[in-house]
Amino acid sequence: MIRVLIASRTPAPLRALQQCLAGHSKFEVHARLVSNGHTDPLHGVPFDPDLVVLRFDAEHLAELAAWNAHNAAARPPLIVIGPAANADAMRLAIRAGAKDFLTEPVAASDFITVLERVHAEFTATSRRSSGPTGSLHAFVGAAGGAGTSFLATNVARMLALKAGQPADSPVLIDMDLNFSPLLHYLDLHPERGLLQALDALTGLDEHALSGFLASHRSGLRLLSNIPGPAVLTKDVSAEKLARLLELLIGHHSHVLVDAPHALDTLTATVFGIATHVVLVLQQSVLQVRNAVRLQQILRDELGVPTDRMRVVVNRYTKDALVQLGDVQRSLGDVEILTVPSHYRSALESTDTGVPLYDVDRDSTVVRALQKVAHTLAGTDDKPRSGLLSRVLPGFFRSSK
Repeated sequence: MIRVLIASRTPAPLRALQQCLAGHSKFEVHARLVSNGHTDPLHGVPFDPDLVVLRFDAEHLAELAAWNAHNAAARPPLIVIGPAANADAMRLAIRAGAKDFLTEPVAASDFITVLERVHAEFTATSRRSSGPTGSLHAFVGAAGGAGTSFLATNVARMLALKAGQPADSPVLIDMDLNFSPLLHYLDLHPERGLLQALDALTGLDEHALSGFLASHRSGLRLLSNIPGPAVLTKDVSAEKLARLLELLIGHHSHVLVDAPHALDTLTATVFGIATHVVLVLQQSVLQVRNAVRLQQILRDELGVPTDRMRVVVNRYTKDALVQLGDVQRSLGDVEILTVPSHYRSALESTDTGVPLYDVDRDSTVVRALQKVAHTLAGTDDKPRSGLLSRVLPGFFRSSK
């Protein structure tokens, strides 16, 4: 029996949602009409629901804000129902960790399907909670050519140095679905890759997933798309990507994602789940300006708090026109790391497909990369949960 709490400020939609589940013995349905000055959907509820369904309208968003005030670890899974193209509600739903976002009118069959799926996913995640729970680090450049792919690859290589058990082996994900540069960076030639893993996601477990990961001799694993027909991101399911990422961080200590500079539903999904979003930039006015804008989007539009952001100034030099203090003042209270200029060694590394540590492990660049890896690995933060694709496409449409 699944105990479902349905909450709304409006009686008629509340009754309609109850009616959707009438006669289904699998669901024990409880309704709460939010009123009497209390906006918290859980206020006065004398039991712990397995699922909460929160229905809102354009004038009532306080319930979502109240939900965010609860401890994230103690909240049951949340499904949000409301009008389409409400950007404010979608932002709050993302921050609340909503497992799905349905727009009205809701068909009974769709409602039941979503309830069953979310409950099954939550139950499976709870059963795995005693296993290793990793962190996800998303690298994104403030501009093309910032060196994001190089940094993500080599930081992953640094993390592989301490890998003991298979769960300690870092997994690197290449989100460039058409050019897959990390295959060349690591000189790997897999037969299956990211899109095949997404297609086979149903029923995929830890052992089956390993068949899609290319293994580097260092112990690092790579999940990349393999060469083939052109891929449009709109044709790739953000919901499946979120489930794949959660599967990986459930079984590996560190998952690193090399995200493209362009913002779309796939990269927004990655940023919403990430333990850290690493902004990579060089010392130019344009890249600092872009980094400020990207930081604003991450924080204000996608709900990524500043304390989950890290900044790496790549190819750093002391005599550049834009100084480190300028970057700090522009980006505010965010940790900034530096990696010194390394053009020749980086070029040799990428041309040969050999990580920089294996080319010159005593260089100042490698020491700087080790510091970045240590900074990311040294946190006790856990990945954020719940960023589902039905929220994001509507959010981007409403923001145009």
